[in-house]
Amino acid sequence: YQISFFSGAAAGSISAGVLTDLIGYHSAMGIAAGLTGLGAVIALLFLPETNHREHREATSRAISAAAAAAKPRESNLPELLSATSLLGINRIVVAGMLLSTFGVYLLDMLGESVILWDRRIGVATLTGLGLGLSTFSGIVFTPLIGSISDRVRSRWLVVAGGLAAGIIGLSLLALTMPTLALVGLPLIFLASSSNQGLSTALMGDLSIGKRQGRRLGMLFTVGDLGSAIGPPLAYAILPVWGSSGVYWIGALLFAAMFLAAARWSAVRYRARPQDRSLS
Repeated sequence: YQISFFSGAAAGSISAGVLTDLIGYHSAMGIAAGLTGLGAVIALLFLPETNHREHREATSRAISAAAAAAKPRESNLPELLSATSLLGINRIVVAGMLLSTFGVYLLDMLGESVILWDRRIGVATLTGLGLGLSTFSGIVFTPLIGSISDRVRSRWLVVAGGLAAGIIGLSLLALTMPTLALVGLPLIFLASSSNQGLSTALMGDLSIGKRQGRRLGMLFTVGDLGSAIGPPLAYAILPVWGSSGVYWIGALLFAAMFLAAARWSAVRYRARPQDRSLS
């Protein structure tokens, strides 16, 4: 699931940058709108959940059976809120603050274009390539990180490791040096892959029965809200502290989430002899 998410994000970043330089922003946005409409038609016509009543009834029966078989457990609302915050902060920082300002960051650092391999390349193309290639790394990182979290049976510990990489990556970008940015971007997208995949896995671990769909819906609603909050927040910061300030604040947000992940990892480690469920 996450591989398809990052594949689309990467392909969109690269093609959007190239199209913007070739045919202009408004024409590129028109193509994006058309593809989005096509996706809505495909979902309406071909997804079993929207097309087949029998599938919905079978799914409802399976969920009811799982809920009836589930053992009662103490409230895990604080941990659920942390898992939801993980995706929300990830979207604020990466999908909101980073993606909306990376073009400005490159423009300030390199100018409107650069010459690479004897060809002049526009900053929009470079922005798309940088974000797209880094996002493609999520195709590798996401299943790998998920597998590691299954193997060590401590999702929060792996979350903390991913956030540490993101803090380093954002700090390197904040130093506004091209060579450091080349190192920082992959680290940020490693963190993004970890946060995106493991927040979903955590929500599944912590939810049962009919609550799964509702809680996943809430998780991605918070994620979308974070994506919407990030850009205006970044552009409020830009005139005051510049792009460096944007990325330093992003690093601080990741650091706050790192402390929460470290706490839950410790809580789960202490509880492991009594509770063998995934953390």
